[in-house]
Amino acid sequence: MELSVRGDEVQGWYGNDQQWCQLWGSAREGRLEFHYREASESGSGTFTLSPDGRHFEGTFLASGQVIRRPWAGRRLRPHRPFDGLWDTSCGMLRLVREGDSVRGLLQGNLRHTRVAGTVDGMVCTLAGAFDGGGAFTAELSADGADKFDGTRSRVPQDGDVQGPLRFAGARARSTVGQRWLVVLEPHWERRLADTEFSFGDMLRPFFQRIRPVRFRHRRVHSREDFLRHCSDIAFLPDDVVLYVSSHGTSAGVAVPDGVVTATDIAAALGDAANVHLLHFGGCNIAAGSLPEDIVSAQPTRCRFPVSGFCRFADWSGSAIVDFTYLTLVLERRLAPVDAVAATRSELRFAGSALNPGEGKIFPMDLRIVGS
Repeated sequence: MELSVRGDEVQGWYGNDQQWCQLWGSAREGRLEFHYREASESGSGTFTLSPDGRHFEGTFLASGQVIRRPWAGRRLRPHRPFDGLWDTSCGMLRLVREGDSVRGLLQGNLRHTRVAGTVDGMVCTLAGAFDGGGAFTAELSADGADKFDGTRSRVPQDGDVQGPLRFAGARARSTVGQRWLVVLEPHWERRLADTEFSFGDMLRPFFQRIRPVRFRHRRVHSREDFLRHCSDIAFLPDDVVLYVSSHGTSAGVAVPDGVVTATDIAAALGDAANVHLLHFGGCNIAAGSLPEDIVSAQPTRCRFPVSGFCRFADWSGSAIVDFTYLTLVLERRLAPVDAVAATRSELRFAGSALNPGEGKIFPMDLRIVGS
C-alpha cells in the first residue's frame, strides 16, 4: 500500500502485480476514514495510526455486508541508498543496485553514459566512459536513503582532468499508482502522396482519459532513434508499459533503416528497472524466440514480460485486441500474464483456435513470456 497525504486528504493504491486497488479518504489526529474500490468489491473502513507511526490497526466493511473485518499494516523500510532514479546536478541518473554492486545510466543530451560501481556502507563509487572518449568518475555519500552528495570528474582523452565538481542528487518524485504508456512507431510515410497512419494517435485519446496513465508517443526514423527512446525509459519516474507499433518478423522489429533485434532491445532496456510490460503490436513478431531472447537477456532486477502476436495480425482485429489488452493492464490493473489470458478468453480471434461458425477474423495467437 502507498498513501499520499495533502492536508487532511489521503489518496493511494494497494494490492500487488495481480491487482491494484484504489483507496481514498480523510485523516485527522491519527485516524483515517476511507473508501476503497476493487474489481469486484467496494466499501469503507478506518485505520488508526500507532503513536510512533510505524503501524496501523483498523477494520473495513464491504458494501452490502454487515460484518466488519480487520485490516492492519506496518510501515516498510525506506528505499535503499543509491538504488532508483535520481534528479542530480548533472542530469537524471538511474542506478540499479544488486548487493554491493551498482550500475546504471547518466542522462545526456544525445547519448547516455553507462556507469558501474560499488557501494560500501553509505559511500558509492562510480565510473563510466563517454561515447566520444574520456572517462567519468564519481564518489558519492548518501544522506539517508533519498539524497546523496559528492564529487565527479571527467578525464578527456588528452588526460586534462576536469574537476572535481560537486555532484549532488535527490530521489526523483514518483506518483502513487501512476503508469506511463509509451508508444514507439516508425514513420513510414516517405512521399507526400502516402496516406498518413498512426496507431499511437488512436491510442492517445483513449488512454489519456485514465487519470493514473501518462502517455508518450514518439515517431521513429531509424534504428538509432528506436534504441535511444528505449534507453530514455529508464529516466521516467514510474512504471512503464512500452508498446511497439511496427511491422516485424521473428527476427526483430522493422524500422526505416533496418531491423532492431532482441539483443539490441535487451541492451537498450537493460537498466530500465521500471518497465512493467513490453508489447509488440505487429504480425508474427512473437512467432519465434524473440520474446524469450529479450527476457533471458535482462538482468534479474530489470526483468519484465514480453508479449506479441504469433500470426498475421488483422488491422482491425489487432486494434480491438490491443485496446482490450492494454485496458486490462492499465485501467483494470491486471498482471500482464492474466490480461493475456483474459483477452484470449474474451476475444476469440486473440487466441490460437480457428473461429467456429462465421468468424471472419483469423486468430492472431497473442502470447506472453515472463510474468
